[in-house]
Amino acid sequence: MKNLWKNISVIAIAIIGIAAIGVTTVYANTTTPSSVTVKRAEVLSDAITNHEYGFVYFTTTDGDALYCMDNLKDPLHTGDVAKLADTADAGIQYILENTYPAKPTTDSPEFDKYLAQAAIWWYLDDTNQGDNQLSDEFRNADASTDIYRMIPDYIKPLVEKAKKAKFSDNTPSMTVKAGNKKFVLTSDKKYYESALISASLVNSDKYTVKLSDAPEGTTLVNTNGKEQTSFKSDEGFKVRIPASKLTETKNLSVNFEATGKVKKAKIYKTNDSSRQRVVGLFEDVTPLKTSVKLTANPVKKVCEVEDGKYYGKNGNVVDEKTYKKECKNSCEVIDDVFYGKDGNVVDEQTYNDECKNICVVVDDNFYGKDGNIVDEQTYNDECKNICTVADGNYYGNDGNIVDKDTYDAECGVTVVAPNTSANASVLFLILGGLLVATGLGLIIYRTKKSYL
Repeated sequence: MKNLWKNISVIAIAIIGIAAIGVTTVYANTTTPSSVTVKRAEVLSDAITNHEYGFVYFTTTDGDALYCMDNLKDPLHTGDVAKLADTADAGIQYILENTYPAKPTTDSPEFDKYLAQAAIWWYLDDTNQGDNQLSDEFRNADASTDIYRMIPDYIKPLVEKAKKAKFSDNTPSMTVKAGNKKFVLTSDKKYYESALISASLVNSDKYTVKLSDAPEGTTLVNTNGKEQTSFKSDEGFKVRIPASKLTETKNLSVNFEATGKVKKAKIYKTNDSSRQRVVGLFEDVTPLKTSVKLTANPVKKVCEVEDGKYYGKNGNVVDEKTYKKECKNSCEVIDDVFYGKDGNVVDEQTYNDECKNICVVVDDNFYGKDGNIVDEQTYNDECKNICTVADGNYYGNDGNIVDKDTYDAECGVTVVAPNTSANASVLFLILGGLLVATGLGLIIYRTKKSYL
């Protein structure tokens, strides 16, 4: 009878494990339960020793698979409540991860459940964690009863691998890759966009992003420019701010959230130590949260006119006059191109006429006829028409235009402007004629006197 219960309990546990893992795969549980209510789900046929009964397969009332860890103890019954007692070792974890329902081995669910339970008991015996869980009859079964070769082909290889198993570093984590944390104005000048940001996940299927302290209208866009807030691991996004809403430096936070899920082998037991313990795969859920700070600086509008506002060379709003003075290439020569006083391209003569300080006095500086700074005497010599007559105008001894009487009084004699060569020639002809006439008069006078 004891062997019968031994076989029946094995079958029950195998059944439970399958159902539980199947539900876990679709995330039926969101966290490891602190207790479970046991259900005797199925009695499996004995596939190795050909006894009337095989193992009992258990599940929780939620459908999670449970396997027995104590074949020689009193079996559990439907409705028994078992509390979370411990986490199983890496070997049990390996068996549960590589058998039904996590990873079916054969085409028969019934055989898979039987295989999982038998492997757990065999492993516990081999690692001295059980008290002869399996009978010698079972362990030494040959082809005469083990007609499906379950022991040599399935159970023993699985147990050997389980004995070598170690826990992997599968702790859920989230690593954010932010790169350059500066914003850049898009080519159409409609938005400021961050560099590509992403998060790498371990044992989490997706992450969500929320913004805080962001300007109005700020959105998250994927690599195709479409708005999106939930992303897969390593899937990137950008933060996009409307250019019209970024009027000053803004510090904003990009907040990441994800849920890490790892299946672990958990052991449950009742308050009665004479009753069997059970084990199954359940999810540990880990909330993952982190954030990244970004700084967005608006690009200054330098030497631009927008919405009737003028922006000077420092990006500040200025009046139109200051804008033209600071921003247009006024009176400059760039790459042999001449820009006049209005910033337009002109010829060299126009440039000289408009831009050079020719024959003027500015801030007590004297500019000569070439636009260079000179001393006052050179300025007067080059620039002032002193005691000259030019273009019908009389210039006195200070270079100012005066009437003829003042000119005669200041200058004494009419002198035609030196740049009028024709007038100078006429003057010399008149003077020469007067001298010739005077010479002839003297000759005639002396001749007459000699005849007397």
